[in-house]
Amino acid sequence: LGLVIVYLLLPSTTDGQQIKKKYVIGGFIPDSPDNFLLKWRPLLETYLSLTVGSTFSQNVSFELIPVDYTPSTTSDILIDMGEIDFVYTHPMKLICLEASRGFTIIATQRSMILGK
Repeated sequence: LGLVIVYLLLPSTTDGQQIKKKYVIGGFIPDSPDNFLLKWRPLLETYLSLTVGSTFSQNVSFELIPVDYTPSTTSDILIDMGEIDFVYTHPMKLICLEASRGFTIIATQRSMILGK
C-alpha cells in the first residue's frame, strides 16, 4: 500500500584514501539476517563484484554482511571499527546516519507494494 525506499550510503571519505580490494556492505531489512542475505546477496555482493569490481585496474569485490540485528553488530559499532564501507538500510536509519556520520546517498532502491 505504499512505496518502499531503501538506501545505499557512502561514508564521507578523506583525501588520498586508497582503493581497497574488498569493500564490505553492512545491510538491514526488517526480517531475519538469513533472509536478508538470501534476498540481497545476488545484487549487492555478486552483481556489484562482477560489474563494478571489474572496472578498477585491480578488481575489487564486495561482501555483504547483516548489521543491526544484534546489539554487538550495529552499523554504528561496525562503522567505528572500520568493518563496513557502505550501508544498505531503511529510511529511518538513513536519517540517523546522515545526521551523525555525514553519509551520502549513492543509490536508492524503490519497489511498489501490491503493484501500486
